[in-house]
Amino acid sequence: MKLRFAVPLGVALVLGSVPLLAQEMVPPACASAAGPAFANLTLSVALRQVVCASPAVRQAGSKVDDRLGVIAVTRSTYLPRVSLQGEVATNQIPSINSAAPYLASSASAALRFSWLLVDFGARSAATRQAGQELKSAQSAWENALLASFRNGLKLYTDAITSHSRLGTLAQAEEVARQTLAVVQAKKDAQAGSLVEVLQARTALAQAQVDHGRAVGTWETARGTLAVAMGYPASQSLNLAPIADSLAVAGPDIAADLPMVDALEQHPLLRSLRADIDAAKARIDTIRAESWGTIAVGGSVGGTQSLLSGTNYGQISTSVALIATIPIYDGGDRNGRTAQAVAQLAIRMEELESARREIEVVVHAARQAVETERLNVDSARTLRTIATEAYEVSLGRYKAGVGSLLDLLTAQNAATSAQSQLLQAEIGWVSARVYLAIAEGRFKLS
Repeated sequence: MKLRFAVPLGVALVLGSVPLLAQEMVPPACASAAGPAFANLTLSVALRQVVCASPAVRQAGSKVDDRLGVIAVTRSTYLPRVSLQGEVATNQIPSINSAAPYLASSASAALRFSWLLVDFGARSAATRQAGQELKSAQSAWENALLASFRNGLKLYTDAITSHSRLGTLAQAEEVARQTLAVVQAKKDAQAGSLVEVLQARTALAQAQVDHGRAVGTWETARGTLAVAMGYPASQSLNLAPIADSLAVAGPDIAADLPMVDALEQHPLLRSLRADIDAAKARIDTIRAESWGTIAVGGSVGGTQSLLSGTNYGQISTSVALIATIPIYDGGDRNGRTAQAVAQLAIRMEELESARREIEVVVHAARQAVETERLNVDSARTLRTIATEAYEVSLGRYKAGVGSLLDLLTAQNAATSAQSQLLQAEIGWVSARVYLAIAEGRFKLS
């Protein structure tokens, strides 16, 4: 019967001092963001909620914690290993002078240590690799944030677009109802015809159909946004007015950033560059292993008999300098080196592919900002003209010198112009925010 225990001290000391960096990196507002239904929901609040509820962001944060653990392990290789080992043993020993054997019991304890002194750069390369992997994980976490921002921007833009269109079509329905009242009044005064009344009723019915469809579109967009924010699809969301809801897009977001700087600071590219450096460090680690290691080890221990009437015991100490030189490993090191070199080549191609993709995305986003800005100017002009045309057509119809067809056409044009202006304003702000996300520099205050 033997009972043994061993307590490694070095690794435990190092791991105990490592903070969970990924948890510290999570935006502090996430801890208190969950709450009741939102009133006057703005883009910035929605984006923060989407980030807080994103499983991908939390997963990326856990990978940072994982890399921190790896760094702790690599750093621990510089420290000595100390363990306390104990043993209680009972052995049955045959007797020489009698047929009956007897039991011998003893207890022993030893304090053992080992310390790797020289490894010809293997630990240094492994530590450098772990550090680059941590940088890669941190940059990947930032890229996960950007992806979450991008998703939240799209969902919020869809929601506020559908909500604005809902308001526009509700207004159009009211205008159609007022037009029908005017037409009905003219008919009652014997100045209009039944055909005109039927046309006005048809226009009102069409406006009601469009309004009903807009309600369905809004409810779908609201539910999708609510789920992304971590709430049930039935969660009520009240969006803030456009002027307030999109205030996150300040003038700095639209400022030009040189393409070289955009490609230099983008989290995805920084993550891939760190992966390349980690792959290079991995190659250095494998090559350093071929030189072997030099370590020192030793122990201090003692053994004591547990039999009554005996005082047998002894104490022993030992110290050794141990050199290990690999001679033949069956090609293992060559195979791992070839694998590491191939992984380095893959990472370099991934970096070039990502760089090209991001450059195209950033270029398109910059063009979209300029296009949307021009669309806003054009839409404002269109709304002014269409509104004036509707007012003139309504006045002419009331005066009996204009046709109902002209009035309905002007009415539809005014409704369409108002809707286009709202979409253009939303599109311009959305394009500016998307540009900052594409360039990898968007942050919430």
